[in-house]
Amino acid sequence: MKRIAIICFVGFLASSLRAAEPTEKDILDGLRGFYAKTARPDGSFQPGVDPEYRGMSDCAYSDLAAVTYAVTLHKTFGWKLPHEEKTIAFLLSRQKPTGEFVNVAGTVKPDSAEGKTYNTTQALVALRALSAKPKYDPTPIFEDILKEDYKELPAYTTSFFPLAYLCMGKPIPVKADQGVRALMIQDRTGYLNDHIAATFHASHYYHLVGETTPKATDMVDRILADQSRDGSWLLNKPSRDRHATYDAVFTLHHEGSGLKCKQAIEKAAKWAISCRNDDGGFGHFPGAASDADAIYFNVGTLVMAGVLKPIDPLPADAHLLSWGHLMPIRSAKRGREIFSANHDGPVSTVAFWNDDKSVLTGSFDGTVRLWNLDGKQLFSNKLTAQVGAVAVRQASPVFAAGAYDGLVRVGGSKFNQDLKGHRGAVLAVAFHPKDEILASGGMDGSVYIWRYADGALHKKLAGHRSWVNSLAFAADGT
Repeated sequence: MKRIAIICFVGFLASSLRAAEPTEKDILDGLRGFYAKTARPDGSFQPGVDPEYRGMSDCAYSDLAAVTYAVTLHKTFGWKLPHEEKTIAFLLSRQKPTGEFVNVAGTVKPDSAEGKTYNTTQALVALRALSAKPKYDPTPIFEDILKEDYKELPAYTTSFFPLAYLCMGKPIPVKADQGVRALMIQDRTGYLNDHIAATFHASHYYHLVGETTPKATDMVDRILADQSRDGSWLLNKPSRDRHATYDAVFTLHHEGSGLKCKQAIEKAAKWAISCRNDDGGFGHFPGAASDADAIYFNVGTLVMAGVLKPIDPLPADAHLLSWGHLMPIRSAKRGREIFSANHDGPVSTVAFWNDDKSVLTGSFDGTVRLWNLDGKQLFSNKLTAQVGAVAVRQASPVFAAGAYDGLVRVGGSKFNQDLKGHRGAVLAVAFHPKDEILASGGMDGSVYIWRYADGALHKKLAGHRSWVNSLAFAADGT
């Protein structure tokens, strides 16, 4: 009898706990209540209900974070913002005439490359969602950062760049795309920086540019193996893994399939619900204070898990709402593969050899390689940095390659000639149709005309105010 009583009590307790789980309506009503309490008269939002609360993670980093995440979730569920016109005015008030958006509160320095990248991307996301345009063109800010500073930014900033450009209605420039991809170096598990955050941003990046994510299967296998028993991916101290569960769920949602992924996401959703508080918000982990940043990432997890349903039809440009919780699942279109160029990094540039029966490839592994159309490697030439451009001289078997450290190499079966002068990556090279002359252009905005046989600089052309991405000689060589 005693055993039966215990079993009955345990069963009653379990059913009571299940009954206590919030419904979709409970969660959405709670969120609306949270935003009603945190909306400010100027159109911005507090990071928490307590006016003195300064936020954690993104909200502590920049006071634009809470605003953007509030806009994102209001658009996700089709809600009217408390002060929508004032929110637009607030965002526009934070843009400088030079193009960048700035934070007034928060730990990031607004005039740093990191601050400009973060604040400008977040503001562009919010303005795009609100069908508003920035007062000034922010493109020069990103062009400047993508010359050199982007290499020193945290690994989680990679997908900021295509997101920002798409919010401005244009794709990330080809050469900028190549430069950022060169930073996304994966290990054998598909991970970047041995951390789910950098790995998620790589997956997000490739989905934004509409391409297949490299080593996606390896990524998924490791993510599944790393999930904690409680359903989260909190594997390190909370300050490092605050967004880890969202990051993992996005990557499983878009790169994986099958029962294991489905079960892992369902388990993650239960963990996200356990982060919910009585004020209707969510903390970064169970028991943590409600935070506008944590709300976005936990609610985004619940949307991807199917627990919360977004407005139908989805809002315009749903894939540009913050970090992809409404990103459609899609596969990239592929051309027919003739052979696989076995580089140790992404292939950034290609050109047919002068016999039209071979292909020259340049890669971020720093090599230029020639292949026949059966995939046999005919030669390899090692440069000093990632290769950004190649060209072939049709009059003779000679190639030119531009590298990201400013080097231009002219090579052939019997010689190498290194040409130095550019400051920054060389993005374009072109041969004169008749004479032994080569043009090169790059991120420094200049064009060099070389007599490459002896390495002499013939002329330097200056005048561009941004990168030189492509070059061509007139057909008559003039």
